[in-house]
Amino acid sequence: AGTRSVVANAIRTGYYARKLIRACQDCQCFASVKHPQANGLVERAKRSLGEGIKARLDERSKDWIEELSHVLWAHRTMIKSSNGDTPFTLTYEMKAVIPTEIGMPTIRTAKADIVQNDEALEINLDLLEERKEQAAIREA
Repeated sequence: AGTRSVVANAIRTGYYARKLIRACQDCQCFASVKHPQANGLVERAKRSLGEGIKARLDERSKDWIEELSHVLWAHRTMIKSSNGDTPFTLTYEMKAVIPTEIGMPTIRTAKADIVQNDEALEINLDLLEERKEQAAIREA
């Protein structure tokens, strides 16, 4: 009447792992820890980040961690062809201002009206979920 008898009874009646695996071959996914199965988009993003880091390093330099923030910034602000938006735009619902635009006035930053900008941000936040859903549909 304990745990052992329940397990023994389950094995005797045929409810054990091998039978379940045979019954559900389509839903079984086996992957090693070193190479887990992943979405193709994730694999492409990882490869793109690796290529970006390698491009910024020379043969002697091993400080890839110093270059990671630059490569991530480039990745987040690059328009993706699958949905026509940048990951930054989909996350924050605004276009990124690159660091040189902060120090040097451009038409975009000079004509910015703070009150109007705040109102636009509120409207964009209301529409954020809809844009994310549309992007997910386009990527699917």
